[in-house]
Amino acid sequence: KQSPEARKRRNRRIIFWLIVLLIIGTIIGVIIYFSVRKEYDNVIVKSAQTEIVNNKKVLYLNTIRPNSTQISRYTIDEDQLLTARVNILNNTNFQIISNASSLGLSRISFNIVREGVEKFKLGETNIYAPISGNTNNQWNWLISIVTQNAGIPS
Repeated sequence: KQSPEARKRRNRRIIFWLIVLLIIGTIIGVIIYFSVRKEYDNVIVKSAQTEIVNNKKVLYLNTIRPNSTQISRYTIDEDQLLTARVNILNNTNFQIISNASSLGLSRISFNIVREGVEKFKLGETNIYAPISGNTNNQWNWLISIVTQNAGIPS
């Protein structure tokens, strides 16, 4: 039988090593979390609209995440779009990675598809953006920012 002193020492040693293992496990978990975390959330746009709010152009997106049916509404203002990253996935598909406001500030990725010279599709929303002439078109500002950020001359 162990003496009470030996039992206390053994229990202290066990607790010490459990704490050390817990700290090591936490560090490994944090490293794994940050290494696999995505920079942005991919969303699928269901519908889009644009408005002018307080003299700022704003894009509203109703989106769903892949493998989900819950609709999230994002708001992206002109300043956020001006700093967005635009990747050209192929000649007709643009990936926009932008900050967006939902319940908090998020970073999302969505696609705009070019369907013709002046026609685009944002989710299920058809966009007509004339190259010349009607500058009052509600979508011109969005398409010009996307093409400018993609490095396409207008």
